Amino acid sequence: MKLCAPIRENPLMSGWRRHMSLCGAGFHPNDRVDVMTQGPVGSTQWRITADVHGGFRSPLPWPLCALTPGKVVAIDFHEARSNALTLPGSGCP
Repeated sequence: MKLCAPIRENPLMSGWRRHMSLCGAGFHPNDRVDVMTQGPVGSTQWRITADVHGGFRSPLPWPLCALTPGKVVAIDFHEARSNALTLPGSGCP
């Protein structure tokens, strides 16, 4: 896994915004992947589906500051596990 280019999102009430996304590869094609992150004041997880090549691209949770600095890991249904990725940052102001 690695941090990749921002994905442009349009949340219903707050207008357009861009924030970091997460890219992964090496999972089973079309498999569900659970992404988990833990920071100093919180944690979260979300489920995505790998593409036909076993890769994915997903926006990171917003606001990200509650989870930084922190770690992210992904595991697919067949228990293929990604490298642990460190999220840089200094937390929320």
